[in-house]
This record gives sequence, structure tokens and C-alpha cells, in this order.
Amino acid sequence: MRRLRLARVLSALAGRVLALMAFGGTAGGGVLYWRVRAMDKDKAFKITSPVRKLIVDGGEWTMSDVDWGGGSPQVSWTCTGQGITRFRLEFSSTEGFEGGPKTVVLLAVKSPGAGSYAFSQADIKRIRALAARNGVSALYYRVRGEDADRALLTYSETKSTYAQ
Repeated sequence: MRRLRLARVLSALAGRVLALMAFGGTAGGGVLYWRVRAMDKDKAFKITSPVRKLIVDGGEWTMSDVDWGGGSPQVSWTCTGQGITRFRLEFSSTEGFEGGPKTVVLLAVKSPGAGSYAFSQADIKRIRALAARNGVSALYYRVRGEDADRALLTYSETKSTYAQ
């Protein structure tokens, strides 16, 4: 899915590209490799560009521990990535955030450009249910940042917290 997004972005930048291939590396790892192939109407490859490296820099992240104390539990973060305008807080029972809705809870941060999130009672209930459903007492969490076009995704470091 990230390759398709990258292809759209690079295609828009390159103008009239008939075929664009992104391969190897991962956006999460910071490096992708790409090249352009121009084809004729019969789809016979005519010209292929050299492989190029695209370095994806999502910026530097800092993130607080979840503060469950007090009347309004919250977490805050900063991201220096340019163009990052949307954020989502993710909780998971697995460190790799795999497994879909059974193991991951997504909390949309409604204020564009926000750097903090205050948990509602409904959020806390969902987080507790996630821990109970997976039989764990500690959960992993991170913040996902994306640009306005959702072409670039970047993640904070993963931290852990006890399910409240």
C-alpha cells in the first residue's frame, strides 16, 4: 500500500511517467529504491532509468509516558517532520502492532497538528477491553503521523504502559 502511495507521489513529480516502480527497503526503515520505466503502447519496455534511492525522513519524535493519574489522563508528543499534519494514537497488545482490530486500538486525534491527547472515559474503556481480550496487563503504544495527502506515514518510538 505504501508503494502505491509513493508511486502516486513520484508520478505527479515526474510528469508523464508511464510506469513507476518502487521496490526494496521500507518507508519505516527510512529508505526506498525506485526507478522509472517508459513503455510503448504495446507495453514493451523501451527505457529504464537507473535505480535511485529515496530517503524518507519523518523527523525526530519525542513522546511522554502516558499519564494515567489525575482526572484527565493524557499523553503528549512532538514531531519535527515537515508537513506532518495528522496524528493517530495506537495501542496494541503486540510490540509489532500486527493482528488488526483484535490486537490494536486506534484513537484518532481530532485536532490537526495536535501534540497531545486527553483520554476520554470511552477511550480508557476500549484500552482496558483490548488488554482483557488479549490477556495482557501491559500494552504498547505509539503515535502515527501523516501528511495531508496521506502519502507519508511516520511513527514515534514504541513505548509500553500498564492497562488502566
